[in-house]
Amino acid sequence: MKKRKVANLIMVILILVIAAAGVLTAGFIRGWFDHDAQAATLREIRGVVTMQRGGVAYPVDSDTVLRKGDTIVTSSRGTASIQIGESLISLNEKTELKVQESASAACALGMSAGEAFCLATSANPITLTLGEDQPLHLQDTAAFASVRSGARSLSVYAGQVSWGEQTAAAGQMLSWAGDTLSIEAASLQALNEFAISCMRRANEVVELCYSKEDLDRLEADRAAAMQEQLQQQLKVTEPETRPTEPTALTAPTAPTEPTMTEGETQPIGTDAPDLSPAASNPQPTQPPATQPPETKSPETEPPATETEATEPPPPETEPPLSCSIAIYCNTILDNWDNLDGDKAGYVPSDGVLLYPVTVEFEDGETVFDVLCRACSSAGIQLEYSWTPMYNSYYVEGIGNLYEFDCGSESGWMYKVNGWFPNYGCSSYTLSDGDVIVWCYTCNGLGADVGGGMG
Repeated sequence: MKKRKVANLIMVILILVIAAAGVLTAGFIRGWFDHDAQAATLREIRGVVTMQRGGVAYPVDSDTVLRKGDTIVTSSRGTASIQIGESLISLNEKTELKVQESASAACALGMSAGEAFCLATSANPITLTLGEDQPLHLQDTAAFASVRSGARSLSVYAGQVSWGEQTAAAGQMLSWAGDTLSIEAASLQALNEFAISCMRRANEVVELCYSKEDLDRLEADRAAAMQEQLQQQLKVTEPETRPTEPTALTAPTAPTEPTMTEGETQPIGTDAPDLSPAASNPQPTQPPATQPPETKSPETEPPATETEATEPPPPETEPPLSCSIAIYCNTILDNWDNLDGDKAGYVPSDGVLLYPVTVEFEDGETVFDVLCRACSSAGIQLEYSWTPMYNSYYVEGIGNLYEFDCGSESGWMYKVNGWFPNYGCSSYTLSDGDVIVWCYTCNGLGADVGGGMG
């Protein structure tokens, strides 16, 4: 009996030891026990970001302390930032970066793919290697690095960066094509949405070669160009009407000459000579015969006067019906902590999925019809389902943002001319000049967008 108890106790102890070893191993790999405040640390993770450490890859969360040899990979729509003391490097989607040295005083990183915005201070310089090139030393510098399909570039927006004997100042770009390096002027028009967002934040702490006003004008020009393009794509084309061709007029018939039947004599009063045999062989004189009555030449009526063909006036066309539509999810920015982690990458930095655009529609079309056409033309994801109870379509998600993605009261609502209808969007028939706004609510079943019951 005692032996059995001892054996059971030993088994329990072994199980506890194995479990503790597993927890310690997992904690060591995942960095649960790392608390070095000066080491490089992951911050502001949005979407799916994975880390490869010790041959194991797993999703990571914010505040993960990095070690030498770690590899960070951001997925599509995934972004992350690495804080190194007072310095910061922000990673765009589809970026792969390896930590070569994690100490804040001498952090070294190697980027093999993707895009990153670097803001390096003098207290915490960053050594960055693009591809297999020699490292770049960033100090008191703001720069944007890109490694795509073998091409590498580093655009400098503050300070300067040297590579060998070449130095690029603010407003210039180092560009590698194979092993050849060139220095050229940086382009404001080449900035993408990620770079603009990073530069807006950097402008608050350092003076860049592009000011906030430059970025505002760039985004305004792009929004105007996008709106014009969408309006052209969404324009309803009317069927071409061809004017009725006038009926061809028949040419007037020429008057016909009178004809003589066989045995008929030449009418008196004509100048035609008498060619009959009697004229050449005169006969004995006969008593005068009664002259045949004088006949008149058949008269023909003058041809009808041809009237000029006139084209019918063009048919009057009514001006097309039009409305405007916009899609906003800016309320998510105020409720970021409630947003599902894998949805962060779908939220634009300004919370606008579709800026207001004018759309032409046909009589009888609904809010749902215009939404489908606008999303299709703008390349915005849209998912909906038919609801028999309400005899209408229900919009489940727009731009990969769905109901309940940002709390239990979150989802999509629409309003027309400032009013939130209490029925489905496919039941609302549009009128000329309507203003449609789709907005994502997070609190109060619409209270935060002006249409809820909270």
